[in-house]
Amino acid sequence: MNIKYKIISASETEHSIVVRFYTDVITEESLAIPNPDTGVKQAADGSFPHCRTDMNITLFDVPILTGDAFEEMIMHHAPDRWFELKEKIADDSVDTSVTSMESMVGQVRDVVTPPE
Repeated sequence: MNIKYKIISASETEHSIVVRFYTDVITEESLAIPNPDTGVKQAADGSFPHCRTDMNITLFDVPILTGDAFEEMIMHHAPDRWFELKEKIADDSVDTSVTSMESMVGQVRDVVTPPE
């Protein structure tokens, strides 16, 4: 899996960036969110204004990180496990069914914290 990213915007006032993550298999287009008013995913210029994996990242380091440290910080935020799951779901040869959970739908259960 090859995770890619693109910085969509940067905010001086919030000292943050919005980063879009996608892969070769899970593309920007497949992650695009339709405009609620028009249902259209693409802007007039062909870009995708909003995607499911757009992530706001606050840049806590001042001055901001650069080079390898910046790249490492970005990849720390990448939803790699989510992409792994999405790629498995897209692969017909992998059983990703959740039918065994159907009997639990609607049940209220207590969360039991495991001992440390």
